[in-house]
Order: sequence, then C-alpha cells, then structure tokens
Amino acid sequence: MLDIKSGLLKLAKEIATPSTPGVGGLIYFKSDHLLRSLGTDGVERLIDPAVEQAVFGQAGPLAVKTYTSRWYVEQAGTLLTVRASVGTAPTGATIIVDVFKNGTTVFTGGSGRPTIATSGFTATGTPAVTSVAAGDYFTISITQVGSTVAGADATVTLRVSH
Repeated sequence: MLDIKSGLLKLAKEIATPSTPGVGGLIYFKSDHLLRSLGTDGVERLIDPAVEQAVFGQAGPLAVKTYTSRWYVEQAGTLLTVRASVGTAPTGATIIVDVFKNGTTVFTGGSGRPTIATSGFTATGTPAVTSVAAGDYFTISITQVGSTVAGADATVTLRVSH
C-alpha cells in the first residue's frame, strides 16, 4: 500500500502544479485514502489517478503564436476537457486557443475551440477528436488575442482519462 501511495503522491505532484489556476499548495490523503489537493483558492479537490493532466503556460502578454512544447500521453484514453484561462482579460477582441494532436487540430473546422470572451478569464472547448493513443502528443496555439489588451498569463489545461 505504501508503494501505491508514494506513486500516487508523485503523480499528484506532477499534475497539481502551482501554474494550474486554483491548484497547488497541499497534497494529502484523508482517512478514506483518496488523494486530494487543497488549492490556492481554498477549495479541496479529489485527484483521480486515472486522469492525466497537462498544463501549458505562457507568462506575460499574449501574442498569436504556435508553441513547440509537446505533451506525450502515456496510455490510450479519451481527451475529456480543454480549458484556457488568463490572468489578465483581453479587451477589444476574444482570445482563441487551438489544440493539436500529432500536429492536427482536435477542433474540426475550427469550431469548438476555447474562446475567452472580451473581459473574460476562462473558457472551455469541445474537441471533435477525443480518441488518444499511447504516444500521441499535444501542442497548443494561440490564434487570436485581444486587440486593445491582448490578455496575459495564460494556461491551457488538457485532461485525458484512461
């Protein structure tokens, strides 16, 4: 049991990084033996070891850009959610984020992409491509930023279940 707990704790530290909005700080087990995270926002969250999570971060003002950082998935599964968030809201235009699996967008026809509204801070996307094989990789792109204030300090979080 101790080996499983230490493995889960290692996983929790990898997926509950301080760059994730509201997550970070304390990671612990309760008497029910479920792994939890106490977020920086004071909210307790369960950590599901059957879900991999990747957080792409961009500090500072945003620009239209394709990022080269890749996240490789360890096991076959399903892309559950895509969430984009910013610390500084855009004005003048929305922020649009795209996600690519093995170089191809997961949003067929460009629809469903996370679009952070003017003066907004977060948005989720609805991917059309959700099947993930072991070894697939994901990258992100910011395809539009605010025209008056671009927005700043972005994170894009992907969650894959196994």
